[in-house]
Amino acid sequence: MIDGNGGPEPAVRVSKLGYVQFTTPDVARLVDYYTKVLDFQLVEEAPDGAFLTTGFDHHSVVISRGDTRARSAVGYEVWGSIADAQRRLHAAGYEVERRSDIGPGTPQALVLVEPSTGVPLHLFEGQDPSGVDGYTPLRPTKLGHVAAFTPELEALQKFYEDLLGFRWSDTVGDFFVFLRCNADHHAANFMASSKFDGMHHVAYEMRDPAHLITLL
Repeated sequence: MIDGNGGPEPAVRVSKLGYVQFTTPDVARLVDYYTKVLDFQLVEEAPDGAFLTTGFDHHSVVISRGDTRARSAVGYEVWGSIADAQRRLHAAGYEVERRSDIGPGTPQALVLVEPSTGVPLHLFEGQDPSGVDGYTPLRPTKLGHVAAFTPELEALQKFYEDLLGFRWSDTVGDFFVFLRCNADHHAANFMASSKFDGMHHVAYEMRDPAHLITLL
């Protein structure tokens, strides 16, 4: 099958970046930072984790207990059904696991491993509503993008484009690529590195410069 750009149809089409997970031995401390400094809303909390949001979706940040690791998982919302995504991913030769225990707000999710980084990717149809109404003067409006290091930039870009339906937006030199899944300039970007691994940075979107200044 051919997509609108004349290339092969991807197995899945991601529609938006849903959430990013951070793992830390001190869950309470990171929750305190996100709620008191960044003004996120705590939606659900348990001894081993917490789920926080910037708005309508159940969560945009997941904090889990464990050894320190940023970007320990990333969640993406997809077009179409999980059943269809699972079938197409299997047909493309990728191992996926369907789970109902990923967390509250995402009753069903597919889990596959991101090549070269080993980070679990969660694919889901949509999230339950958070119940949070409106915005406060400080809270970011949404999770904007997540950037990470990879030792195999070209292969990872191909994975995101050919399998998940991302499109190229921009490149810095031959070491930093920006990929989009909707009208936003990018939801994922990757930096080539054989020295560093893990997350490079995470970005949260503000309404305008005045909103950013208020938070600072």
